[in-house]
Amino acid sequence: SDGDTPQEERRARREGSRVLLTNPDMLHTAVLPAHKEWAGLLSNLRYVVVDEAHMYSGAFGAHVASVLRRLRRLAAMYGGGGFRFACCSATLSN
Repeated sequence: SDGDTPQEERRARREGSRVLLTNPDMLHTAVLPAHKEWAGLLSNLRYVVVDEAHMYSGAFGAHVASVLRRLRRLAAMYGGGGFRFACCSATLSN
């Protein structure tokens, strides 16, 4: 949902979703601080796919690692936390 989506529609999408596509920054700023609103998803989370994993190094990589650990802790708090991370990197040299 973007900023143009009415609040009621956002709630319906959040509560009925089986898939969430986001990035580490939005997890940090929008999803995890509102974890009570995302409890249903967090309690049933099975997979977290981290794309472009080769880019997460240095200070940015440390930040992403902290966000993902926080995601794991909050999911466990809601009875989930048994999910798996799948880290992807499709970078090839030509």
